Amino acid sequence: MTLVYMLTALNGSAVSTALPKMAADLRGFELYSWPASAYLLSSIVVIPIVGRLGDLHGRKRILLWAVATFAAMSASCAAARTMEQLVVARALQGIGGGMIVGVLSACIADLFPEPVDRMRWQLMHSVGFAVAQGLGPWLGGWLTEHASWRWVFMVTAPVSVLAWCATWLYFPAVVHHKGTERRVDVPSIVLLTVSLTSLVLWSGVIEDVGLASPAALACLGFVATTALLFAHRQKRCEAPIVPLEVMSSRGALQLLVLGALAGLVLNVLVFTTPLLLQAGLQLSADDAGGVMTPLLLCITLASVANARIAMRMDRAEGLMVGGHLLLAVGCALLAIGGAGQTSAYIALSLGICGAAFGFLLPNFTQHILVLTSRRNGGLASALGQASRLLGGLLGAALGWALVAYLFRHSTADLLAASSAGHDVLADLISSPQVLVQPDELLKLKQAAVRCGVDPDELVALLKTAVTDAIRVSYAVCGVLALGCAAISSQLPPFYVNRR
Repeated sequence: MTLVYMLTALNGSAVSTALPKMAADLRGFELYSWPASAYLLSSIVVIPIVGRLGDLHGRKRILLWAVATFAAMSASCAAARTMEQLVVARALQGIGGGMIVGVLSACIADLFPEPVDRMRWQLMHSVGFAVAQGLGPWLGGWLTEHASWRWVFMVTAPVSVLAWCATWLYFPAVVHHKGTERRVDVPSIVLLTVSLTSLVLWSGVIEDVGLASPAALACLGFVATTALLFAHRQKRCEAPIVPLEVMSSRGALQLLVLGALAGLVLNVLVFTTPLLLQAGLQLSADDAGGVMTPLLLCITLASVANARIAMRMDRAEGLMVGGHLLLAVGCALLAIGGAGQTSAYIALSLGICGAAFGFLLPNFTQHILVLTSRRNGGLASALGQASRLLGGLLGAALGWALVAYLFRHSTADLLAASSAGHDVLADLISSPQVLVQPDELLKLKQAAVRCGVDPDELVALLKTAVTDAIRVSYAVCGVLALGCAAISSQLPPFYVNRR
């Protein structure tokens, strides 16, 4: 299970660092967030379905297919020649990743029913996660800088082989349902897929035309309609994907909301900070990966500390309140850093945020497993994972939409001040891509000279614009973290040591 967990963690942390270079090389900055969104979309759709299938039919076979699918689609990502091809390959890769995530947490509950035992064995997962998350950003940056971003996807191949063999040889087969209980309602799967697909399309629409546009509102209405139809179907059908008794707990609903908001904040940090480092501070992809490492490494180190502390507590829900408050502090430090912030300051602030997530993410899963029965443990843990990924999907889209909007707003004054060559400058500074791609940056400087604008001053203003835009997104994340702390204080007791 640790090897399988490392597979997805290594891929995710490495890809985020290389994403600005991918978008620049494939000339698809307008689709900057879509490789992440496509992966998250397919994962979100698959996770609850696979979680339910794991409860009904067992998890071993699903894991074997999941690892094979993930590895094959990683190779497809490496072979992409356009941004559109990369988006499609990432969506297919997300199916494998979603299958892995959908059953992995429930596997621990199958093997170790008591919360305190699960906390002990969670340490092994945390060590594997630490290795993957610690190596991922550095490895992604190093491969991008010295070889090609395509190798970022190929590094998962040896881990995939080891994970598949270990699963086949040692993973036990556990099934909680028999006979007619194994049925699944196909219309429910269709409605769930349509609803979540329309949700990611809505996130793409708001990037292009804004939240209040007629197209965005129409898409949001369609999302709400399909979601209501899905909920109605779950009440009426005999074999629902999400039995209503799973969602009857107020605490479970609170945890799903908190998980979604945590995923949103995490993805805003993961997918906007590399842009800040490479466009705002002009760091290389290799150096940017080094700065990002504390965020992902501290998640795991704090997860280890969380498990050790929780095992010595009777009730552990207070750890989530503290985690959210710590996250608010980290986001505030990033937001107030100013234009003169250094890479060391950003790394320290990201480390604080990572430590906060280390006290949040493991407890979300453990707490929701405590609130549900073992028969539905796979579905409950899958819903928790799906809520975090759903928040991550919205975080990647909304975060990029906010940054792009603020960047365009800031550069509007620069265009108004230039009477000659207005169209040329407008095309070149329409997105932060110009600060990441050396060829585009050279064209911008040449165009600025022709328009009578100081090229160095123009580049400095663009760096300030993208930096300020990303700082605003950090401030929003800090406010959300404070709201989550208030919700966490109302959670039901999370008993760890009571058998």
